[in-house]
Amino acid sequence: MAFWGVWLPFKQGYNKPLQTSQSKNRQAYSNGAPKSAYYKDENKAKGDAFENYVVSLFDTTSGRFELKEWRSDKIASTGMYPTSNKQPDLQFEFHGYNRTHKFAIECKWRSDFYLNGVDWAKPHQIQNYLEYERKTRIKVFVVIGVGGSPNLPAKMYLAPLKNVAQYSTLFESYLKQFERNPKHGFSFAQHTDMLM
Repeated sequence: MAFWGVWLPFKQGYNKPLQTSQSKNRQAYSNGAPKSAYYKDENKAKGDAFENYVVSLFDTTSGRFELKEWRSDKIASTGMYPTSNKQPDLQFEFHGYNRTHKFAIECKWRSDFYLNGVDWAKPHQIQNYLEYERKTRIKVFVVIGVGGSPNLPAKMYLAPLKNVAQYSTLFESYLKQFERNPKHGFSFAQHTDMLM
């Protein structure tokens, strides 16, 4: 009896799955650490990447925009965290012709709309941002990226906090008025005190 086919030499380790940093993290968490910790790390990495993208859209060569604060939302294993976690992610100064304008940005990236909307913040977080704006008198803007990747979202929205603070879920139809090209750099209108 004859057998026809191709003989492939077996190389040890050939069928091992490729280990990426993400799969290593998953494996580490599957060996005793809670899965929720893995997803928190993954979500933080996506949030950090989106914040980095937002910062990259500011022209720092002109000397007009200055990044003053970039808060990192750190939390200890005990649950203790600094009060700065309650503040918006970024704080900038725009050096205008006759004065300096301060503003802050809260950055949120979501992979997609869910039921035509995005849950951008919990009510207590929104209250924290409103309190920050009231106490510091620094205008807060919300930048939301949707789709694509945190490094280059498919859609981007820029809204003053006062226009979105009443809703923890923002519907796509409402956000349309705040849509901007996700590849365009930011500018600042001094006469209206508005980030654009």
